[in-house]
Amino acid sequence: MGTAAISLARAAGYQGAGTVEFLLDANGDFYFLELNARLQVEHPVTEMVTGLDLVELQLQVADGQPLPISQTDIQLNGHAIETRVIAEDPLSGFLPSTGEITEWWFPQVSHHSLRIDAGFEVGSVITPYYDSLLAKLVVWADDRANAVALLRDALTESSIVGPRTNLDLLLAVAEHPAFGAGDLHTGFLEEHAIVASLSDQPMEVLAAATAIIVGTPTPGDALTDVWRDQSVWRPAGMPRTVLWQHAGEITPSTALRNSNAKTWDITSDGRTVKAEVLDPRTVSIDSSTARVIRKVDGRMLVHWKNRSYHLTVAGPPDVLKIGASIGSSDGTVTAPIPGRVVKLHVAVGETLKEHESLLILESMKIEHVVTAPRAGTLTKLTCQKAPKYNLAPFWRKFSPRASPPHVVRGVITGRGCRNRRRASETTRRRLPRTARDPW
Repeated sequence: MGTAAISLARAAGYQGAGTVEFLLDANGDFYFLELNARLQVEHPVTEMVTGLDLVELQLQVADGQPLPISQTDIQLNGHAIETRVIAEDPLSGFLPSTGEITEWWFPQVSHHSLRIDAGFEVGSVITPYYDSLLAKLVVWADDRANAVALLRDALTESSIVGPRTNLDLLLAVAEHPAFGAGDLHTGFLEEHAIVASLSDQPMEVLAAATAIIVGTPTPGDALTDVWRDQSVWRPAGMPRTVLWQHAGEITPSTALRNSNAKTWDITSDGRTVKAEVLDPRTVSIDSSTARVIRKVDGRMLVHWKNRSYHLTVAGPPDVLKIGASIGSSDGTVTAPIPGRVVKLHVAVGETLKEHESLLILESMKIEHVVTAPRAGTLTKLTCQKAPKYNLAPFWRKFSPRASPPHVVRGVITGRGCRNRRRASETTRRRLPRTARDPW
């Protein structure tokens, strides 16, 4: 592949950073797919195994400088894996998710085996106007087995609260035995039902999280009040119910303390198991051990039988905000995500068929079709097609000319950030045209 890529670049007279993509079949034959005249999102993998800074080399070549290295100077060391953390909800068909980030936590980068490329923080607002990539988490180790283990640990420690993300999906993939064995292909998610597994909620997982909540209360827990206190002066105690929100559903779990202060009978979905709190992060259930990690906002991460599960303590039923469905019982259709209406297919008074396309919504550079949940007549329409982006008023703030002035888009590079459109469009200034002007 490397030889073919170099031959292609030479034949085209190509100069600069670029990526040639091929398709590989089961027989080891490969076929040309495309050439991207830029670095790929996955370029940190190459940087981790070679020790090179591809962004720096790209800028040197663009400046007319020769490459300071030859092919023989490049040595491949170890194994690197990159994961893309995106603002999309796997359980909703990977629909984009927006909103303010209220928690942003990734492992601290203290050694060369871990790299986090991100451009967001607590307080950042994710909008529908840019792509959904939030961060890249990259690990390196001497071999694949150690790299996978490091990846699992890093994803376990990572957390984003606000917009929905694919962190749970990434962790489920990393923890699957087939991934560890390197048995990967384009149908991996479907073959192993990875997305469907995210909605799994084993009774033992609920029991472990519930036992930690009721057995080791902390200030701020929803259940730490004197009326539900289980201290010795209240001999029998009271059953304590925790509402868990997971995959869009609410599941109650009830705990009743036994005479042994560390042992609880946990009941959910008609089943009861005994849970013993061994320490603030460990619960014994049916001779097996579950590890529980508390996070902010009532969120819990439970490790049970080589899988990890995220749960969230739900609020009282009358204040739950589960989210509106696309088609409600009264026939109202609401957009499943915030976005921009780029095409309307219907008008008031039209008779519609079930699943007929109503409009196309653009969000995070992806178009989504909103359809009719059932047949009927459209009686009201409260949206309209958005106008095309008009930059003329923006440009006129900088120049009295009707045409846009010459600009240079500011570029942010390096290992601590990512080139996003909103970053690159921030810095604009007029420069005199030169012979090497790319515009």
